[in-house]
Amino acid sequence: MATWTLTFNEDTSHLKTLPGAPERLEIFDADLSKPDSFNAAIDGCVGVFHTAHPIIFDAQDPENMVIKPALEGTAGILRACLNSKTVKRVVYTSSGSAVVFHGKKDLKEMDESVWTDVEFCRAQDIPISSYCISKTLTERAVLEFAEEYGMDVVTVLPPSVEIVSIARC
Repeated sequence: MATWTLTFNEDTSHLKTLPGAPERLEIFDADLSKPDSFNAAIDGCVGVFHTAHPIIFDAQDPENMVIKPALEGTAGILRACLNSKTVKRVVYTSSGSAVVFHGKKDLKEMDESVWTDVEFCRAQDIPISSYCISKTLTERAVLEFAEEYGMDVVTVLPPSVEIVSIARC
């Protein structure tokens, strides 16, 4: 199994100078490849915005470098929300990639029944396939988890999410 490490070395000291930060700001170290690392950050929260997702377009082993970490990391976040007993709502940031590769022609409306065809994406030899697959499978897993545990989850599917610090990763 391939392993990967993404180190985020951004200086966060400026955040500690924000008004009220010394009394109210806590910075946690959490990593999708360590699903239990979100427990402390989520404990006591009433809402969680889950925006993290591995993005490695040229992954040599997309299953273990993108798809599996996305699914396992998100499951860890959802378990931490459930175990906290304080989280009332989770907002999961999915992607338009989870719905656009469906193979349905002349589709005028899209709803919860429209999903990217994962097998079609697996058959493609293009760098974005692993991202589309992982976003599709992860959003579906989020919705299934929410249904099973009665969790209030909202998914948002923006067509694009700008990642400012990706150039430094």
